[in-house]
Amino acid sequence: MLQNYKSDHIVWMRDGGSANCEIPQLLSPFAKIPAALAAVFSVFLVGVPTLFFSLLYFFGPKEMVEDPGFAMAPQIFLGFMCLFPLPVAIYILRWAGLIAFGKTTIRIDQKRLALITKFGPFWSTRKCKLNELGGFRIEFSQMLEANKHLAGRSSLVAVRKDGRSVHLLRAYPDQIVNQLADELPLKIEAITGLNPASGRVDASSLGSEVQAVGPTEVLSRLDKPIGSNLVIEDSGYELIIRIPKQGFLKKASKAGKLVMAGFMLAEVFILGLLVPALIAGKVEGDPAAGWVIVVVFTLINICVVLYNLSEGVRRGTLRVTESQLTLEEAGLFSSNQQTWQVDTIDSVKVKIDRHERVGEDGAVSYSCHLAVRSRMDIEEEVEWFDNLEKSELEWMVTSIKDRLGLE
Repeated sequence: MLQNYKSDHIVWMRDGGSANCEIPQLLSPFAKIPAALAAVFSVFLVGVPTLFFSLLYFFGPKEMVEDPGFAMAPQIFLGFMCLFPLPVAIYILRWAGLIAFGKTTIRIDQKRLALITKFGPFWSTRKCKLNELGGFRIEFSQMLEANKHLAGRSSLVAVRKDGRSVHLLRAYPDQIVNQLADELPLKIEAITGLNPASGRVDASSLGSEVQAVGPTEVLSRLDKPIGSNLVIEDSGYELIIRIPKQGFLKKASKAGKLVMAGFMLAEVFILGLLVPALIAGKVEGDPAAGWVIVVVFTLINICVVLYNLSEGVRRGTLRVTESQLTLEEAGLFSSNQQTWQVDTIDSVKVKIDRHERVGEDGAVSYSCHLAVRSRMDIEEEVEWFDNLEKSELEWMVTSIKDRLGLE
């Protein structure tokens, strides 16, 4: 039996042991730009080879067209198109169509929270098991400063307990995002409560947090960020926050992992094919150029591996007592430890650094770290825990200030 649950902007439909919510198409115009560019590129990817082959086939040199071997040209061209350009173009068109015109539904059943997007014959499904769900986060675009039309819009993210996330909405009006953030935990509790034996999920167990609106805004956080692996120990006398090792490539983005995989693959071919050919003297031209390629690619790969290994083994500890604040951080190549007496500390804060790229694009990026200022410090400031998320640093600073009674 279907039951409707109407809210200000969204209608929930209950169908037996599940609840569904169709999201209205209220995408920001800015979000449709990459979809339009992708559609143009997919047409270009298929159209240019087809146009070139058609001109060659119908208007090519007579001696080439009359060659017996040329009779197989259409089949060869069709095979080439089916092997590479056509599948890639269809995949890009699918992505563009789902973004620009897809109808999105959020579905909750006894075990999963699913995001289903459909457009014509195309569909996309992203799922998160309810027993792995840690809560929901409202995020704001880091491009807000450069694109004011994104003001009043935000994104809703389902965050797993291990820190991985699933974007439910991107650049949607704040009113809808806030409404869903409030309703989703209650809907999950209601649906899973229909069959407690399968594992009821209480709404109170699903956290909710908000990301700072701008990259330079710092929030006070009383609760540890959802999905964070920081470990807190509070004995009453001493507060300890431990930063465990992240693991190799844990912090790398998907794009970063693909780039690294590409360099590794190139290194395999270089060491497996180019080096033996150089040793055997079978490379045409100056062998020195070949050895330069070998050395450069090998050094790049070594640097990439060492950097990710260094980031993966970084660990730290924060200790707060009534009289002292101690920070410790250790990595592959260095370690730092410093202790401050509470009565000498002037401030503890999340420091935001702005980096502006020199050039025509003028791209801006931000980095952050924990900063302690003391009247007793005479050495250069140490950038503590700059490998952590901004929300984690905000929580750590709030915990320190609450413990020490700082403003």
